[in-house]
Amino acid sequence: MQCNICKTQVLIDQAWRCGRCGFDNYRVELYTLLYKCQKCGVAPSRVACTSCDATIELVDRGHNETPARILSGSKYPEPKVDPLTDERAKHLREIEDLKRKIELARFRAQLNEAESSAAPKKAETVEEKLDLEIKAYVERIMAQHKAIARAKEQAAEDFGDDSDGLEKVTLALEEWREAHMQP
Repeated sequence: MQCNICKTQVLIDQAWRCGRCGFDNYRVELYTLLYKCQKCGVAPSRVACTSCDATIELVDRGHNETPARILSGSKYPEPKVDPLTDERAKHLREIEDLKRKIELARFRAQLNEAESSAAPKKAETVEEKLDLEIKAYVERIMAQHKAIARAKEQAAEDFGDDSDGLEKVTLALEEWREAHMQP
C-alpha cells in the first residue's frame, strides 16, 4: 500500500504494533496488517506511514482507533537473556570442558603406563644388567625346551604309525637342540 502524502510504499509483511491493544505482531506470516492482531483479534483500520507518519486508511470500519505502526528493526525482537540461565549455561560448559580434560588425562596416563610396561626395563647397575641377562637366557632356554617338546608331540601325532619317520624327526630335534643350546 502507498502513502497518499509522501508516496512511500508501506509493506504489509513487516512486524507491526496494534493501534487498539499495543501488541507487537511479529508473526506476520499469519497476522498481517490486512488480517488481524494476534492478541485482540481485531483488524486495524488504519496504519501510520513509516516516512511521514501520516495516517493511511486501510478500510472504513467506523473505528477511530490509534493507527497501527510498522515496527523498525529486526523482524523478531532479541530474546531476553536471563543472567541466571546464562550463568548456568556457562557453568555447564566449564564442567563439560573439565570432564573432557580429565578423560584425556586418564587416557594419557593409560597410554604412558602401557608404553612403559611394553618397553624392556633398562638396567641401571652392573648387577641389574647381569640379572636381566640371566633372566633373558633362562627364558630363551625354557622357550626352546617347550618348542622342542611341542615339536615332538606333533611328530608323534604325524608319525605315530611310522616308527622310522618318528625316529628321524626325534634325531633332527636333538641335533637342533645341541646346535642352538650352546651358551
